[in-house]
Amino acid sequence: MLKSLRAYFAGIPYDLRMDNENNFHNASYILVTLIGLDAKSEAHTSDGRIGLLIETPDYVYVIELKYDASAEKALRQIEEWKIQ
Repeated sequence: MLKSLRAYFAGIPYDLRMDNENNFHNASYILVTLIGLDAKSEAHTSDGRIGLLIETPDYVYVIELKYDASAEKALRQIEEWKIQ
């Protein structure tokens, strides 16, 4: 999935690039649902929101999307959510 997302985003011309996190979230959600996965963008919980929640028959994937931040920040946010 990550390989496909990278290829998709790499194909966007620089003058049409997504310049904020909302556009990045929308594009990611659209791509994930187009490949047939059950996804919720900005899924609300009692403790906040999950950037992208993908549910399959066997697994639930919690993805925190960051546009201009580190992967470490996203992982920290997921870990904090899991602790609560």
